[in-house]
Amino acid sequence: MFWSVRVAYADYLARLDTPASLERASQLIPANADYLTREAILIDALNPGVTLPDERLRRALELNPRLSEAWMAQGLRSEMHGNSAQGEKELLEAARVDGTFKPAWTLANFYLRQGNAEKFWPMAQRCLRLVEPHRDDSAGYDAEPIFDLCWRLSDSAPTIQALAIPQHPFVQLAYVGYLLNQAKPDAAIAAWNAFRSGSGEPKSGHLSPENLPTVLAYVDFLIAQARPAEAMSAWNTAIEQGLLVGDALVPEKERSLTNGSLSRQPLDRGFDWRLPFSPSLTTKYFESEALLRFELNGDEDEHLELAWQAVPLIPGRKYSLNFKYRTEGASAGDLRTYNPAAGLHWSAPNLPSQSDALKSGEWSSGSLSFAADPRTRMARLSLRYDRVNGTTRFKGSLSVRDLSLVFVR
Repeated sequence: MFWSVRVAYADYLARLDTPASLERASQLIPANADYLTREAILIDALNPGVTLPDERLRRALELNPRLSEAWMAQGLRSEMHGNSAQGEKELLEAARVDGTFKPAWTLANFYLRQGNAEKFWPMAQRCLRLVEPHRDDSAGYDAEPIFDLCWRLSDSAPTIQALAIPQHPFVQLAYVGYLLNQAKPDAAIAAWNAFRSGSGEPKSGHLSPENLPTVLAYVDFLIAQARPAEAMSAWNTAIEQGLLVGDALVPEKERSLTNGSLSRQPLDRGFDWRLPFSPSLTTKYFESEALLRFELNGDEDEHLELAWQAVPLIPGRKYSLNFKYRTEGASAGDLRTYNPAAGLHWSAPNLPSQSDALKSGEWSSGSLSFAADPRTRMARLSLRYDRVNGTTRFKGSLSVRDLSLVFVR
């Protein structure tokens, strides 16, 4: 009973995590190598010049030669004191006795500090092979710091892709996400293509439902970067593999508009309808009627986008966006002099083109005609309110449904 109390008290002291408490814990349990190692690490952090940690680490490794924490601490001390060759040996021993992430990560950092690219790349890839999906919520196994190390050593995307990124789908897609956050479109496209064509195990190229946020972020990024072909390819892949509902985009076959029937809630991502937020705007989707209703409160800005969609186009082709709409809210007094809804219209700003005003109080058909010039491969179809000079701001609603985008022959 006395021994169990002694062990419990020593454990309590160790959890206080101070040099003094760990020293006392070691006195109570002299054979505990973990206490000695932690004491050495703390002393080294607080007093880098003292030699006491060496004695503690030496004793810890005598007690447990397979204690990787002690080997790592000793290796870093050797490097700090100018003996890099000895430090490498000790860090390699830590990685030999412990095949988990931390020793590999410590060695990768060591090789980066030493500028040793030949040894860095295999260790960086080893780190990434140890990253698993179920550890994604653990900072210790986050892939992003490893990607950071790679880009610190080299700014060559092909080099990093070839030497560091394993053919493991989880890591490959994590790398795509990292490159999006770093605003590196060409590298992100290359990483996505490597994922799609990979032959690793588990099989690369196949998307799971948990991959959808990364895929949508990739598509959104490429749309913003005006890379429609690559964005459309990823979007269609998500549809083909069942992550998204809808028909694949095929501009050559007059399939450029997504969810034109409004048969499902707009995704507000990718090539589906985007519904910008504004305090003066309330947007409602009615599944039973397959329509969108936009309610403006009369305090909106003079220029306001209600909805938009990026559509891939065939250069040189002429198009017509056809739709049905209805406006509600203009008073009889207003209509005798002007219609406040005159500012509502569809446009393709980058072409440019604009429809007639959407100011009918009854369900009516409308269209927006435009032509893609020889260099245009994507347009932004935008439903807008732009106040017409001499009118008050519109207060009311606009409903739209039955949208289609067709060739004009």
